[in-house]
Amino acid sequence: MFKKFKELKTGVKRAVVVGTIPGAMILGGTIGALNERYYSGDDFFGYSIFLGIPLYWIVALIGVWVYDGFKENE
Repeated sequence: MFKKFKELKTGVKRAVVVGTIPGAMILGGTIGALNERYYSGDDFFGYSIFLGIPLYWIVALIGVWVYDGFKENE
C-alpha cells in the first residue's frame, strides 16, 4: 500500500499528508465521543493522536487503493 502511495501524484500525496492532523482529530474525537464511558474532554488529544492518526492512515490507504483501481481501468 505504501508503494502505491509513493506512486501517486504530488498533489494527492500532499492532500493526504496535510489531512493527517484534522482527519485524526475528527476520527479520534468521534470515536472518543461514541465511547462515553472512557471519554472526557481531557482525552480528546489522546484519542486524536494515538487512535486517530493510525485510523486516518488506514482510511487514506484504502482511499489510495480505490483510486488506484479506478486509474487501472482507464
